[in-house]
Amino acid sequence: MASVLVRIIDSAGNIVEEKELQEYQIQVYRDFGFTVNYLNDNSLPTAPEPTQLSPEVQQIFDGIFEGTIIIPDWFRQSTMNYVKDGIISSEEFLNSYNHLVDTNVITFPFAPAPIHTDKVLVYNLDLSTASGFSTEYYPEATIEFQQSLLSQGKLYYAGDTHIVPSLEFIKSHYGYVEPEPELELSLWWATRPNGEVEQLNVTQNFVDTMTARGWLFSKEQPITPTLPENKDISVIFFTGTGGDLKTHFNIPEIIVTEAIHSELSSWLFQNYQATILASRNFSTDKPVTHSLEEIRNLIQQKIADDTPTPTPTIPKGKGFQFPSIVALTTGALALSLLLSGAKK
Repeated sequence: MASVLVRIIDSAGNIVEEKELQEYQIQVYRDFGFTVNYLNDNSLPTAPEPTQLSPEVQQIFDGIFEGTIIIPDWFRQSTMNYVKDGIISSEEFLNSYNHLVDTNVITFPFAPAPIHTDKVLVYNLDLSTASGFSTEYYPEATIEFQQSLLSQGKLYYAGDTHIVPSLEFIKSHYGYVEPEPELELSLWWATRPNGEVEQLNVTQNFVDTMTARGWLFSKEQPITPTLPENKDISVIFFTGTGGDLKTHFNIPEIIVTEAIHSELSSWLFQNYQATILASRNFSTDKPVTHSLEEIRNLIQQKIADDTPTPTPTIPKGKGFQFPSIVALTTGALALSLLLSGAKK
């Protein structure tokens, strides 16, 4: 590329030097604040044929015309014209353009602010996993995205490193409350201290508690013992020779049903008040030995056995007079009962 003779003047107006420079070198001096003047018109380069701009250069031109790229006037009047006219190549134009961008000579007023992003790791509570939680990784999370995570109550960490939170901490962050354990019920046969038996669907804690209070528990239904239905009774006499009906007749046992015992007690009370009692000694499975009628007969027989037979007396000098003797005996008996009552 042809060189031209120029004069280089610094910012204070001092002539630094005069020398021949190529066009791109002239632009470098100007980029650094020097004024570069051509010394004669003959030294100006001849304009070559216009060249086709590269897509990259054309994009810069479009930005300049749209106002999204701000350039110095001298850049518009020289460098842009040089590349359009083919005085400098597209590569030389881009080198000069990029240098001016790096030194903030060329600016971008409408350039978007750089977006700040962080590496973000989100922890979610997930009790279906072995660890109890799951994670989501976002390598370029914006501030807006992180604010969205906060509004959702997410637990996350931004940056390259962090301490892995414990499962308990994650649970606490998400307000997790451990559910109450389900009570395990099972069927038991329970025998109360009073002998009552029932089937209950209860917890093991109930079984342990009530066992300490005397209850009995079993998985199998306990066999309820059948109570003996018959009664071994005694008939006690408070008159005559007294004693027991069995002793009087030398009977080993008088076994009756509950019904016979009840009827016998009523019959004795109606006829003998409290002078004869039928007491129940104990229950037994032995068979019935006497009917109600048989026991009544035995009672009446004992009363007869306990009643003495009057002995008739014959006065001296007289013959046998049975009616008089009977009357005498009867009167004597009445007098004896009267005197006996008076002694009481």
